[in-house]
Amino acid sequence: MKRAIVKALVLDKVSNTPVVLLGIENTKKILPIWIGACEASIMAIAIEKVPFDRPLTHDLMLNLVKELNLRIERFVIHSIKDNVFYAKIVLRDLVVSDKEVSDGINPFIEIDARPSDCIILSLKTGAPLYVSNEIIATEAISLDELGDSEEDFKKFVESMDISEFKKLLNENPDNFESFEDEQRNIPQDDSSDFDANEDDESDEFGGDDEPDNF
Repeated sequence: MKRAIVKALVLDKVSNTPVVLLGIENTKKILPIWIGACEASIMAIAIEKVPFDRPLTHDLMLNLVKELNLRIERFVIHSIKDNVFYAKIVLRDLVVSDKEVSDGINPFIEIDARPSDCIILSLKTGAPLYVSNEIIATEAISLDELGDSEEDFKKFVESMDISEFKKLLNENPDNFESFEDEQRNIPQDDSSDFDANEDDESDEFGGDDEPDNF
């Protein structure tokens, strides 16, 4: 798996849906994830580091993590099923000592989470966000024509027509449904209403993941 960072937050004007573009570290690949409007608003606040007098929901989550003697180790977007991305938060129990770890006690806790929440929390904490190699291979888009600088990417985003970006996705029909179809066929964060009752497959860190129905 490889580390990812938020490169841009844009709007698909056709479906009026926000899209977060994740850049894959040390590559010229972009992973687009369509997210909800509420999630996009909160993500924009996290990107801009807008201060608030009282804790917002994700701030409350971080306060709980701290008070429970836990530490966020990483976030992992690990699989996709029925066009829904699945992710998890990996926490470290700080109460478990190094001696207990050496004795075989597992100090890590894995929590199923929406990719959008993982991205927001990563922006707020600086904890690394990773994407599995499988998702990079099947869902990420290669933008080899871009230069290496941040300015090159900024110009690309500013001039980007999302319909043209979708054409890039459609150049590999084995990986994507036609974007002329309904929005439900677009790979998205699992904040959307999808039927995902089947058990999710295990990923690198083990365990089964069920979709978040909120």
